[in-house]
Amino acid sequence: MKITKLEDLHRWTVTDFDDLFMEAAETERSLPSAFRKQKMSSWPDYVQSWNAYGWTEAGPVRVAPSAAEVDRLDLAMDLGLRMPTEDRQIVWAVAHSAVGNGRGPKWTKLSKMLGCSRHTVKADYAAALIRLTWIIDPKRARVLGSNVDRI
Repeated sequence: MKITKLEDLHRWTVTDFDDLFMEAAETERSLPSAFRKQKMSSWPDYVQSWNAYGWTEAGPVRVAPSAAEVDRLDLAMDLGLRMPTEDRQIVWAVAHSAVGNGRGPKWTKLSKMLGCSRHTVKADYAAALIRLTWIIDPKRARVLGSNVDRI
């Protein structure tokens, strides 16, 4: 990830914000659940035979996010609150659809959910990230000219 200093937020590009939200969605999924599961007994179930040692089903290992990942998740949530509601919804929907998927966001599934084409969803996502860069650094929007209000 190219993001190194949070102080240089006004220099971040659309790609940096894309990386930030994708990592934030992965971090959010790897956090423990808000509700603790009730434990029914204090002893774990185990096989009663010495021959069965090590042959039991082991679940996937959950890796806890680091402190830096949690800080970037917090930053992504703060940035999301600065965005308009429609932009925030599409950015988080795209980020969460890409978690655990090696091929990126599921544009077709998102388009069915939002009721538009996948090309429109991609364009809306890119426009939302561009508007976020304008919110962070208003000088970027003024450089493009006064006739551009919205993408």
